[in-house]
Amino acid sequence: MKLLIDTHILLWWLSDDTKLLENANQLIAMPDNAIFVSHASLWEIQIKAMAGKLTANLKAIIQQLQENNFQQLPCDKPMHLLTHDKQLGNYSELVILV
Repeated sequence: MKLLIDTHILLWWLSDDTKLLENANQLIAMPDNAIFVSHASLWEIQIKAMAGKLTANLKAIIQQLQENNFQQLPCDKPMHLLTHDKQLGNYSELVILV
């Protein structure tokens, strides 16, 4: 399955944060799943870091994407969005709420 993970899930995965629920951990860790990160998430991280709302090193995060075999989002095919945001769950069958 192709999974697009949102910014929170990305940061929780990379930092091994306990906020990331077990079902999300399992979906991301499944070797058959392709994990994608949107450029919008990277922009969000950088904007929040520059505003002082988040401590993050974008270069290090991009390196971690490679180390985790996460792919930056190509915008040519539909994907499932893996998110914790309950409001997004109502928008499409392509949203997996965790």
